[in-house]
Amino acid sequence: GVAQAGSYTNVGTVYGYALFFSVEASDPSHYEGEVPGGRTPSVQEVGIQIKPGGTFPCINASSKGRTPVAILASSGFDPLVVDRHTILAGYLISPVRWGRGEDVNGDGLLDLVVHFKTQELNADELLQDGKELVISGEIFGGESFTGSDLIRLAGGPFCR
Repeated sequence: GVAQAGSYTNVGTVYGYALFFSVEASDPSHYEGEVPGGRTPSVQEVGIQIKPGGTFPCINASSKGRTPVAILASSGFDPLVVDRHTILAGYLISPVRWGRGEDVNGDGLLDLVVHFKTQELNADELLQDGKELVISGEIFGGESFTGSDLIRLAGGPFCR
């Protein structure tokens, strides 16, 4: 394909089967494209809230469930115009469920809550206590956004 400006990621996966066994292999790929003429596309910083609604939202890293993450609205950013198929945690993990607009932080603006498989976040080593979980994506029209929130794992020093 043709390279695009900004961040790009994808994962190619193949499956093979023979008599009594099967094989699966995946290969991630990503690049940062530049706009011709040396201009760099702008990336808007946005608010992110892991497990919205809790005072100390702890994640059980061994959970087989989902981890909700809110992309917060602001006066300069409307998450309801995000191209939901571009949302990523880290470089590879896509949400498994997109919610509808809801005001999760009580500011009167509609935020977007997406859900990631907790096991996928943990397997990709994105769930590390005290580190930031980075969420990125694009709004329709191509402008990129990124934001992060502190990860608090159950049983760790950041959870009570």
